[in-house]
Amino acid sequence: MPLPGRQSARRRAAMQAMQFSNCIGLQLQGAVTAGADLDRLLLDWRSSHNVDADMPTNCPVVRERRPVSPVPPSVDSVAVDRFWDDTTVCCHDPDTCVGIGALPNPSVEISRQQAISRMRSSLSKWVKTNGNGDANAVPDNEVFDKWIFTRQALCNQGDMRDPMIPCGHNALLDETLIGDLSYFMDPEPASHIARRLGQLGRQSVNALTRVADQPSGQVAVKCNPDGHVHVKCGRTVTKVSSSHYVKLKSMYRGKPSEFNTRLFALLMRYVALSDTGMQAACNEDVFRVLLADFDVRMECFASPMNCHFTRQYCSAFPDVDTVFGSRGSFFAFRPVSGSFHANPPFIDDIIERMARHMDELLAGTSQPLSFIVVVPHRAKTSAWKVLSSSVHNRYHLLLKQKAHGFCEGAQHRRSSRFKVSSCDSSIIFLQNDPGAHKYKVTDERIERLRLAFASRQASEREQQYRKRKRGL
Repeated sequence: MPLPGRQSARRRAAMQAMQFSNCIGLQLQGAVTAGADLDRLLLDWRSSHNVDADMPTNCPVVRERRPVSPVPPSVDSVAVDRFWDDTTVCCHDPDTCVGIGALPNPSVEISRQQAISRMRSSLSKWVKTNGNGDANAVPDNEVFDKWIFTRQALCNQGDMRDPMIPCGHNALLDETLIGDLSYFMDPEPASHIARRLGQLGRQSVNALTRVADQPSGQVAVKCNPDGHVHVKCGRTVTKVSSSHYVKLKSMYRGKPSEFNTRLFALLMRYVALSDTGMQAACNEDVFRVLLADFDVRMECFASPMNCHFTRQYCSAFPDVDTVFGSRGSFFAFRPVSGSFHANPPFIDDIIERMARHMDELLAGTSQPLSFIVVVPHRAKTSAWKVLSSSVHNRYHLLLKQKAHGFCEGAQHRRSSRFKVSSCDSSIIFLQNDPGAHKYKVTDERIERLRLAFASRQASEREQQYRKRKRGL
């Protein structure tokens, strides 16, 4: 049995022989066989080729090729199609309008989202227990989200203990919830459920106060090959499309070191709102027509994810939105001139208060002021009647359901952005006299706007199909 050292030397020599066998001019001709004297073989080869025994050869070294794992692209190097406008500026200075809120605590946002989820589940369970037995009549997330959205219209920001969770202190808000629940049950159990939900809200807000005193978690951002950016804090992960990530980073105006934390808080806040169609947005073609024909430069109802004019817009949650360019709530916004687009949540209480707020603004200024409002065509509701019967209503454009579409409310989390409208829509032009003169409504402009509203869902699906076919 050969000694271990000798065996190791023979193995090294065999490896060298295998390497040399690939060199040009080396002809071993089957000499490398079992039991061959490899040391003598290599020595003879070196002598015949004038290679010094101590000099390394120039023969290529054969190494095992390992599969190369794909390197995920850098979050900041993703190339995207820019479907937003970050150059158009309103008459107001976007950097001095609204102050940036305090740095949010990611743990609080996680707990808030969990509390909202528990409240939504509790409402569904209570309604099923006390409902009239009609399975199709049991409200889903829409009733609960309407309660959340309506709070933004009926409550002042200073009166809120929490920016999102209702606590059952507002009698008018409770009356709205009771009215919605009364479609599915008698008024008495509806009132009881509203009180229980308000109590659960107060308990949740008290719990959030205790969480706020704890250290906040660290937020990490990772770009995945699926085209989404994953934003993680602890075990909680939320995602945003790479396009919207680039958009949000371009909108951000806070400290660079705080971006990940503020991004996580923003995404978690809107994750807490289920996608019920109340946050749909107009597509970029509509905004291009509005800018070119009516000089629209700002949105009255938007979010950092679905806004088109990123320099200024109004939104529902100023505490997390202002660092991304929001001016805060529209109901606290009091412009005296300009042209604005309004696509409010499709909730009657919000639409009605919006209409009254706009009438007040239009009547209170002598400068050109215009609002182009997009709402569902619900002619029998009091909100639509208040809006359409306004003395400032200059034109009403009716869009049939199948003839137009919107962008998904949760487009920043989905692979698709567009959808066909679920109902007819009304485009109502509210203008004072100077506004009607400056931002004229003509047949040509109306036709361009009508064409811009056409749904882009079919073309998007065809484009996605072609990409899949090419293997992209």
